Amino acid sequence: MILTLDNLRAGIRWRSGRTGWSGLYNEGYYDIYEKRANGLTREWWDVTVDRLAQWTAFRGRKRPNTKAAIRRSGRHVLNEISEAYLCLKNGVEEPSISELDWEDVEPVFDLVRSIKPKSFVFASKAGHFILPKAFIIVDNLATQVFDYEFYWRGMKDEWMRFGQKEEGIKTLRESIRSNQPVHSNFPFETRLMEVCHTGYKHRHDGE
Repeated sequence: MILTLDNLRAGIRWRSGRTGWSGLYNEGYYDIYEKRANGLTREWWDVTVDRLAQWTAFRGRKRPNTKAAIRRSGRHVLNEISEAYLCLKNGVEEPSISELDWEDVEPVFDLVRSIKPKSFVFASKAGHFILPKAFIIVDNLATQVFDYEFYWRGMKDEWMRFGQKEEGIKTLRESIRSNQPVHSNFPFETRLMEVCHTGYKHRHDGE
């Protein structure tokens, strides 16, 4: 099991000891939701590319691997991403992994993955910036990287069976260090999954 309180606390400890990993981006979610308020526009995409660069979502030698190239590649499918996003949102204030199936999020995921093929890290982060409560972030350092559909389905299944949701969310909430109140749509579900996986990975790695 990855979703346990022990793994959550271990993940919080691991993150707190590393520069740039200690926060859970609460203040960033204010900006994410504000920038998305007018839809997935070209201006939104340009800001999101900057955010993806800050989150090292497209480093490495495999192209596209520059902001200019990612920006161009994303613009080719931006209208389709916007349509898939609106279809998924469909009047819901903020779709959550708790109420979604993989088939619901797959159209968005496939489109963002087409921007940088073969990179589950990029697609997970891009998806998270579109729908924070629906997409789990994966990363080579903090978590591990698997086939994303397999991973998403497995983590969703664990979340639905996790009997300590309230205590886990309370623990995660108390770890947030921010100058602003915790955002009303803070993605506790997906961030808890990520932090638990971080704790699981690094406990087993002996760190």
